[in-house]
Amino acid sequence: MSIIPMRHARICEKVRSSIDIIEIGTPMIIEYGMSAVRAFRKAFPEKEILADAKIMDAGEYEAEQCFAAREFSNRLMHLGLTAYFVGEPTTPSIGAGDLLVIGSGSGTTASLAVNAKKAKAAGAKLATLTI
Repeated sequence: MSIIPMRHARICEKVRSSIDIIEIGTPMIIEYGMSAVRAFRKAFPEKEILADAKIMDAGEYEAEQCFAAREFSNRLMHLGLTAYFVGEPTTPSIGAGDLLVIGSGSGTTASLAVNAKKAKAAGAKLATLTI
C-alpha cells in the first residue's frame, strides 16, 4: 500500500474489532484508484469494504487540485509560453515535440496515467510535479 492508505490502514487496525464497514472515500479513489480498495480488502478480508465513488462530497478537494493546475497553466501563458489545459474545449491534441505537465500527489492517478501514455505515444515529452 502507498503512504496515505497505509496511514488509514493503521487507524483501521487500531479499531479493527469495533468496525463493521471500511469506507474508501472518493478522494482516496481519485488519488489511488481501485488499488486502495484492493489493498484494504487484502488487509481486512473479514470487513465489508465500501468504495464511495461519488464526487458530491469531495468537490472542494477536487476543485482545489483542478484550480492549482489551472493556475499553473495560466502562469505559463503569462510568461509568454503557449500553454493549454487538458479538458478545455479549445485544447488541441498533443503531438510530437509538445510537453505534457502532470501534477499528482500519488503518481498513480489512473486518468493521469492514461494521459501520460497517450502523450508518449504521440511523441510528446512528459514532466511530472508532486502536488
